[in-house]
Formats: sequence, C-alpha cells, structure tokens
Amino acid sequence: MTAPNADQLDSARSGRPLVLVVDDDPLYIQLINMALKEQCELLTSRNGLDALRLMKEHLPDLVLLDVMMPEIDGLAVFRKARADAALADIPIIFMTAMTSTANQTAALLLSAADYLIKPINVAHLRLRVRNQLDLRRQRDELQALTRELASTKAELALALERVRTLESTPANPAPKTRRSGRGHPRG
Repeated sequence: MTAPNADQLDSARSGRPLVLVVDDDPLYIQLINMALKEQCELLTSRNGLDALRLMKEHLPDLVLLDVMMPEIDGLAVFRKARADAALADIPIIFMTAMTSTANQTAALLLSAADYLIKPINVAHLRLRVRNQLDLRRQRDELQALTRELASTKAELALALERVRTLESTPANPAPKTRRSGRGHPRG
C-alpha cells in the first residue's frame, strides 16, 4: 500500500484527520485501511525509521504503531517521537500480539494513548481511534482558545496602561483670553 499523494494529504488537512499506520505486516495495514477509510485519511509505513520521517513530514493527528518490527521497534519509535518537540504531542496507540499485562503497563507508563492487542477487534479499533481523534481535536481547540485568551489579555493590559497614562497626565488648561474694559465689546 502506498502513501497518499500531496493532494490527498491537503484534503485531509482541510477536513478529515490524518492517521499514520505503522506495521510491518501488510495484512494488518490492509485490515486497518478497510476499517478506518470512512473515518480518516490514512498514511502507511512498514518500518520505524520511515514512520519517524513521515511523522515529521506530515504531523499526523494520530499514530497506530506496531510494537514488534524489524530494524527499530515500536517502543524505540515512540521514545524518539516523544523526544522530538514537533512530534511529542501526537497521540500514539500501540498495536501488538504481546498480550502480557506487563507489556501493556509498560506502554501505558510511557504515556501511550492506548494499547490494542492483535488480532485487532475492528469495532474496538474504530472506537479507540475515534476517541483519540476527538481528544486531539478538543486539545487543539483548547490550545487555540488559550492562545486567543492570552492575546486578548495582552491587548487589555495595553489598553489599561494607556488609560492609566491618560488619567495621570494633567489636563491642558484652556488659553486665557484678554478682556478689554468691563467685559463689553468695543463698538
């Protein structure tokens, strides 16, 4: 399966969320593609190094990451992503055939967004992806509102400073006029 072209990714940014799927098993990539194609745009990778490159290039909204892969495993990809400021906030859901509670706990202790056990239940996959994308959207909205609030606060502080400056400046007295005689005009 190939990655979407630039036009497809532009359309993803204009509406549908972008999810990067990283798995060395093409059957799982195909299964996930079929399960999520109505929900989001998908970008795929079959190894960890390529996944890191794609994450940097496209900044996906979510990553589905296989744990056991050749060359660089999912845990190493996760750690590298978290160490990179540009990638640190991207939610990552681990996918693996490792069913031990210790592995799940270890992944969640690393701050993984979630953990799916293979074989993947498609209904659970869709729900967990939806939940993570909703959380991501809400977090992004909150960050935008926080930035807007900070900007408004700065503008108000500036306006208040101007008002204080105006209040502390003495009013200019009106120029004195000269009167002739008793205040009657000459005529």
